[in-house]
Amino acid sequence: VTLSNGEVTAVFTIGSTSYTVNGEAMTADVAPEIVNDRSFLPARFAAEAFGAQVGWDEATQTVIIIR
Repeated sequence: VTLSNGEVTAVFTIGSTSYTVNGEAMTADVAPEIVNDRSFLPARFAAEAFGAQVGWDEATQTVIIIR
């Protein structure tokens, strides 16, 4: 799965915890997978690849992504 915004390109491989951001090797804690013909990526690592900060609000059980 390749994500790009023109400045940043992130490449994830289904079943692998290794991915690249602008060619730099990175490691996620979970691998992308395909479920019912849809690709699922680890949101934290996809968001962080594009400079976002990712947090967790325990009280509301909500993921917070801030760019």
